[in-house]
Amino acid sequence: MKGGETPFTFQFKYEAMKSRFLLSVAMLLISFSAFAQYEPTTKWPYIYSDFTPGEIQLTMTGVKKGVFNIHILHGRLHFIDKDYIHEAKSSDVSSVRIGDDFYVNFSGKMMKVLARQDNVYVVEGLEVDMNQLNATGGAYGSSSTTLATTALSSIEEFGTGAAATNHMELKNARDEGRTLPLIAKRYIMLPGQLIFAAKKDVMSVPGADSAETGAFIKEQKIKFKDVHSLLKLGIYLNDKVNGK
Repeated sequence: MKGGETPFTFQFKYEAMKSRFLLSVAMLLISFSAFAQYEPTTKWPYIYSDFTPGEIQLTMTGVKKGVFNIHILHGRLHFIDKDYIHEAKSSDVSSVRIGDDFYVNFSGKMMKVLARQDNVYVVEGLEVDMNQLNATGGAYGSSSTTLATTALSSIEEFGTGAAATNHMELKNARDEGRTLPLIAKRYIMLPGQLIFAAKKDVMSVPGADSAETGAFIKEQKIKFKDVHSLLKLGIYLNDKVNGK
């Protein structure tokens, strides 16, 4: 105890500090739990737990702000206008920033950017893990394949640019759907090419000599699970494709 403090005041300060600490921990755990527990479902097949503020780069008319989300099944960009969910026209979208994440459009599918140098990207796309979706079915006499097909069909109902869907109605019903197991796949993106980040695929890129690519991978100790290694490999491939 400091000079002048009584046992009572010391205990009071200790209990106050303890309460503030426990409250901070509790709030942190609540926030983490809310984030960790989010799982997309057949009723809410989106990357984010809700539509999130961001900026879209349009191909012709510049930047616009809005609230966005990305539909998992087709990688399409969705936005809210007057409480209704709409699908952006793919040909109008160049890129979008959603929160702290940045996505680029490749053939209509929004791909999350993990690394970039000039026109070479390392990107990631989310897909429904069909093997796991099948494996979790089969209850009450239904085959797993039938349940998986039904699950994907329910996603299709509002995920392909059909009639606009009310945002809050959909959000309120999201926990009624089946959980969608996801798998993340990484790619090297060059102008006009999306290359799966696996040795077999990068060795067969048109315009790049397979033997030379293999030698580069070995010499540079390219690791296919490392984003910076993939970017280095992408820059090499882009140079070879362009005759450098």
